[in-house]
Amino acid sequence: MLIIGSPFLPPHMNNRLRQPMISMVLEPMRPILGEHFVRYRNHSCRLFDLSNLLYSGDLTSDQKIDLSIACVFNSLHIWTCENGTDYETRVVPLIEFLANQNMLDRINTICHMIGVTGKYDQSPLEPRPLEEAFRKAYWIDITKGTRTFSLSSSIYKRVLKKHPSRGFHWLLRTRTQDLTKTDSRIQGALAR
Repeated sequence: MLIIGSPFLPPHMNNRLRQPMISMVLEPMRPILGEHFVRYRNHSCRLFDLSNLLYSGDLTSDQKIDLSIACVFNSLHIWTCENGTDYETRVVPLIEFLANQNMLDRINTICHMIGVTGKYDQSPLEPRPLEEAFRKAYWIDITKGTRTFSLSSSIYKRVLKKHPSRGFHWLLRTRTQDLTKTDSRIQGALAR
């Protein structure tokens, strides 16, 4: 098994790291995602491409690896966790993946990247540039390009053409609503 981020990463993957990295990380999840695999892969690729476009500068190999993993695990919990609305259970598949790849040293960076996606506005604290690019990319994608930050809508449309949604946003909303219906803590709070 190839360990991602190891010094043994094939040289051809350094030039075109996104697609092979996302595919490599996501492939073991194919049975879980089932018919939604291509939609989810396209979502992960859109997040990567948008983040890369929003980031000022060139991403290092380590940043590409962290970003690829964050793109894959950002919403994966909706398929992998019985209670996908709970942050603690959200990160379990990520921790398992990083442990299996001997990459637990990346957990804080990737968890922080995933954690900021839920924030509509920039953190009042000094945000890390890649995390901020990822947060914006997430909001551009889930708003289907209606919120663009500094990116032109034509660029989003090109990214979307390259990695079509195929109903992913509807699917994500539906699965999230289904999870909140089964989350007893949310139902208890709503009943009060």
